[in-house]
Amino acid sequence: MQVNGEVKLIEKIIKKMLFSKYSKYSLKKWEDLEKVKILGADLKLLGKELGSNNVDIVMGKFSFQEGLYPHYHKFPTEEIYYIIEGKVGIFIDNKMVKAEKGDFFYIPPGTLHYPINENIEPCWILFILSPPEDEAVVVDEKK
Repeated sequence: MQVNGEVKLIEKIIKKMLFSKYSKYSLKKWEDLEKVKILGADLKLLGKELGSNNVDIVMGKFSFQEGLYPHYHKFPTEEIYYIIEGKVGIFIDNKMVKAEKGDFFYIPPGTLHYPINENIEPCWILFILSPPEDEAVVVDEKK
């Protein structure tokens, strides 16, 4: 269930962390963060910037028809997708769910999933994984 006030609070915290020059928890601007090519997309790893050892936090900005390769995470890694901006198709166990700003999804270990932006406007997604993976994710080669 989505509660508008909670969504606005989460967005405010993330924007403050990413863009504020004056916060002691401030990160660099989005453009200054290092891009990493993972699962076919350029992603930014925020967990390392925050100094987190217990959770992976990854941000992705997807243009039209961009997304990730179909993949799953081995047990015990669980994942949450939080849609920061835009609209996107999220495929979970080969079923597509339409998602938009403020929506979030829990994805259990071993569940095949991936996002694809099917809209002209860019889509920003925050991926939260816990615990961090010791091994690389498993890509579904059949897709």
